[in-house]
Amino acid sequence: MGGLMGGFVGGLLLGCTAPRGPLVVTSPDASIKIPAMKKAVAQHDFKAIGPMVMALDSDDGAVRLAAIESLRELTGHDFDYRFYDDEDQRKPALKRWQQWINDSSVAGEVPVGHP
Repeated sequence: MGGLMGGFVGGLLLGCTAPRGPLVVTSPDASIKIPAMKKAVAQHDFKAIGPMVMALDSDDGAVRLAAIESLRELTGHDFDYRFYDDEDQRKPALKRWQQWINDSSVAGEVPVGHP
């Protein structure tokens, strides 16, 4: 029985490993994407804002939460986005984020605003 329990515990420990691969915000893997967003905020990486806005439309609530928290930290905006709303309820705020990105692209850079 000890061997079976040891295998079970060992299997659990294997699931608790550090993220694999480079930390990039565009990763499809949430265990990479979320720490990458935190890293982008810490490094004031405004190039990550576009992929973070795309992550607001993720099926994964944890990814959406990390994205909005990161965007709020980097830009000072949230455009009334709530990660826990259903897809239809999130659409208007997502459109405001996309419009902000489009407007910022015309200016050649993403402006940093504070509420």
